[in-house]
Amino acid sequence: MTAIDSGTNENSTYRNNTIAKLIALMIPSEMSFGSLNPGETAVNRTNVTNTGNINLGIKIHGFANNATGSPNAMNCTAGVDKNITLFYMHYNVTDVDTDTCGDFTWAANYANLTNLSNEHAWNSSNPFNLYQRQNDAFESKNTTCWALKIPSGIGISGTCKGIISFTACDTDDCAGII
Repeated sequence: MTAIDSGTNENSTYRNNTIAKLIALMIPSEMSFGSLNPGETAVNRTNVTNTGNINLGIKIHGFANNATGSPNAMNCTAGVDKNITLFYMHYNVTDVDTDTCGDFTWAANYANLTNLSNEHAWNSSNPFNLYQRQNDAFESKNTTCWALKIPSGIGISGTCKGIISFTACDTDDCAGII
């Protein structure tokens, strides 16, 4: 980028400047799966937008109750168990129908959040393709698809909430490739 003093040329100075890396994402504050009964599944399409000035990778981590080591994807307000384990939350950040997530289902063999160290990352070796924005007319965004299944027979009801953490990282420094 070049900045030029448009004042008088006698006082103008030209020099190169470096702008530091800005690593930033824009994602919705909530992902909703609607109202589901035990045994039902819902799919959510969530866009991730690069609002920084470099190509980005992402890291994803899921947990419940603000406990990053939780084995649960969601905690519910009522029922006998009140927990939906990480196993029942599936996602795909690559190779999806980006318009609708229509070909994405819980039963498909996609990644899920299945253990206490469930963070996964995508970078230049395993790209999520979240390039830096090139102009004001087009946002640099990509789609993630999520499927939540409400397990049958474990007594879950009420409102269920969990946390999916998206972290932006420089594609050269994003570690933990799945």
